[in-house]
Amino acid sequence: MEERALSEHQKAIADLKEQLRVSDKEWAVVKPRIEKVYDLVHPAPQMGVENNQKRSEVEPRSRELRGLLREEGAAAEQIKARLTALRAAKEKVTQELAAARQNLRQEAVLVLNGLLD
Repeated sequence: MEERALSEHQKAIADLKEQLRVSDKEWAVVKPRIEKVYDLVHPAPQMGVENNQKRSEVEPRSRELRGLLREEGAAAEQIKARLTALRAAKEKVTQELAAARQNLRQEAVLVLNGLLD
């Protein structure tokens, strides 16, 4: 499953290069920023860590909360704590995505103005 997700990720990124019609030199600059945005929008499954890819805390926090909710007699304080952790993880991803998109936008402006290739 991870291999399939990685393959789909690589294909999607390669498709973006083709759609953007950028040179290899331009792609070297743009690709890391596109990958960051792509990874935040389409997080990979978290079964194992591959490629030293930064993983979001949303999935493990979701699993923890689901597991707790399955337990009979789970304390309200525990549920509240896990829910707070999940919300914090989601907010962090939202902020990271906004920053990554802003960086990509700034780079596009610089390319359009001839300051970057």
